[in-house]
Amino acid sequence: MGLHKKLELLEYHLELMLTIIDQEKNPFESYIIRKKLSKQEVDKLMSTCEQLDEIMTKQKEEGLMWFESLFQEFKNQLPSSCDIRELINTLLISKIYINLMKEFQKYCR
Repeated sequence: MGLHKKLELLEYHLELMLTIIDQEKNPFESYIIRKKLSKQEVDKLMSTCEQLDEIMTKQKEEGLMWFESLFQEFKNQLPSSCDIRELINTLLISKIYINLMKEFQKYCR
């Protein structure tokens, strides 16, 4: 079996696996698979969220209330396959960076 055929088979099996994953229990993992995000893209996304969450927390302690610049930075760092509204909702449902995503949700409207 050639490399191209093996890749096609692997992609097909991934699509099948996605149908058996409980998407309600694992919404973020399901999102990663659906959007075909690489480990590096997910690691970068999580690192970006961690940094922005720390900045936002510090800014809130200083009395700042507007975080549109953080939202824009987040938006600019997303992989092209990601829809920002869908990602924010998925992270909220998954209880990942809840405070940060609640703030970012305000700028998606």
